[in-house]
Amino acid sequence: MDPLLLLLSGVAIVFVGILFLKLHPFFTLVLAAMFVAAFTSGDLLVEHWMGQGLSEEAAREKASQPFGLRVALALGETCGKIGIVICMASIIG
Repeated sequence: MDPLLLLLSGVAIVFVGILFLKLHPFFTLVLAAMFVAAFTSGDLLVEHWMGQGLSEEAAREKASQPFGLRVALALGETCGKIGIVICMASIIG
């Protein structure tokens, strides 16, 4: 699938889920992430991870992971990077 069309589909899922279906934003964002991860081609994933400095073998190994696992790992990495900042902001707020 074309990456731009995939991006627009993910954004549309977020807008429709939050504005029209009145779903919780976190659930809607995870749903959109699962959709994008499920339909992203393996070749694009390999190219991305090779651009991040991984070897071709390691990139192909990561691309062969199930899409749910890729979303869960990416969410965990992001929370690990910004978790302290969010906690400190919630304490100050």
